[in-house]
Amino acid sequence: MKYLVLLTAATLCVSCNSDPIKPKNSWAGRMQGTAQAFQELMPYLYDAEKFTNPKNSKDIEKKIANYSRSIHSIDENKAKVILGDDPYIRKSLNSLKELTSRSHESFKRGDRKNSRILLKATTNTCFKCHTRQNMGPEKMRWKNFDISTFEAFPIEKAHIYVSMRDYGKAKKTLQAFLFDSELSRKFDLSYESALHYYLMISLRGQKTFDETLKFLTSKTLVADAPTPLHYTLKHWQRDLKYFKKNPKQMKVTLPAIYKIIKRNKNI
Repeated sequence: MKYLVLLTAATLCVSCNSDPIKPKNSWAGRMQGTAQAFQELMPYLYDAEKFTNPKNSKDIEKKIANYSRSIHSIDENKAKVILGDDPYIRKSLNSLKELTSRSHESFKRGDRKNSRILLKATTNTCFKCHTRQNMGPEKMRWKNFDISTFEAFPIEKAHIYVSMRDYGKAKKTLQAFLFDSELSRKFDLSYESALHYYLMISLRGQKTFDETLKFLTSKTLVADAPTPLHYTLKHWQRDLKYFKKNPKQMKVTLPAIYKIIKRNKNI
């Protein structure tokens, strides 16, 4: 069953440290520089009119270049020393470097739409990093940064909040979409993706088993769910109950994943 809770957890990658007292050339310092570069880009990125306005081209191109340089300056070997020899380190950094490089090239050749899509995709990598290992204080650099007016879908906003390590707001944003939005009640891919992200934040960011079980079993959520989604929810509930009783099994290893898959395949 591909929607297993443990397999969900295994899709996530390494954490980005944001300790403000580290020098600029340290791992933490470089990650802070990346956060700052992206923060300066966000008002353009989440406003389509500003991003495509020719008057802003020079400033946006400069900020994209700065963001890309900040990511390319991150040393994979230093990351391994700090975070351990996690295979997702290389995957995560390479993904960020590729996305920002391609975005910069797209913007320079006038393809603003593709450039914007690629830049937004980098927040998903931040999401994976920050929920893999909770290193660094929450909301340090982003303390007074307001994204409520940004032109972003709920899942995009959740990505941003998690990059800020504000897991509470990320979950509230997704809850509003899942419960309050009439458009969300279509139970389409966007709905299931939002539900999936909520589950990942709950487990990887907060490890809130009781709250998550209550959420997944709520009548509001499951009352009108189509059969495939209902089936998925039952699997998630079963796995949550299992991991609540066996917290040590939450450690993400391939043998553990295979064990859970085997346990569920005949359900």
